Amino acid sequence: MQSTPNGYVRFNAANPAGSKYSFVNGAGNLPEDDVTFFDALRYVNWLNNGQGNGDTETGAYTLLGGTPIPSNGNTVARNPRATIFLPSLDEWYKAAYYDAATHAYFQYATSSNTAPVADLPTSNMNSANYNHVARGPTDVGAYTGTTSPCGAYDMSGNLRQWNETPYEQLFRGVAGGSWATGANDLSSSGYFFDTPNTTGNLTGFRVAMIPEPATLVLAALGALALLAMRRRR
Repeated sequence: MQSTPNGYVRFNAANPAGSKYSFVNGAGNLPEDDVTFFDALRYVNWLNNGQGNGDTETGAYTLLGGTPIPSNGNTVARNPRATIFLPSLDEWYKAAYYDAATHAYFQYATSSNTAPVADLPTSNMNSANYNHVARGPTDVGAYTGTTSPCGAYDMSGNLRQWNETPYEQLFRGVAGGSWATGANDLSSSGYFFDTPNTTGNLTGFRVAMIPEPATLVLAALGALALLAMRRRR
């Protein structure tokens, strides 16, 4: 955040405590980008530890080595007493597609079995930011008429979202599609894996909490972006 021109949050070590981080003008409600999977883990560790000066290397996940890519990066897993964390694939999938009223799963995380309309932010139902319609990410929750069955916003389109599920110990899962992808990536079968130490502007993450905030399964505390250059089913 100090050296890259990407992303919507800036870090200035010279600023006094409490003001070292700042948003790019007008970007306070946009999902952040240019972070790695391990940055996401550090964020939820910080939340677990009360924010402020809270530790980033322990909490929901124990990161070893003191380096940007932890020495245990291939095997790091959620600690048993974590209360704020990245969802697993199963947790993310249920929050996106499962309808508790019918005990069935929708095809899209817009409470629909029909692909959403690619549209700019709107109050219309079954609409989403994908297929380059907005030419970039939109404010979190801007599609006010469209949620997953459990009430979560932006689980189809806008940014793909990391989860903690590993694949062959070299990859971590992403799901949900992005502002630049097509409808297939938004569907319930559009699930991929990426290398956890790459950065870019298509994939973010969603934070899960215990207990659940209000009636939501997943809290939209942050969506951080990472370009999915390498995708695995």
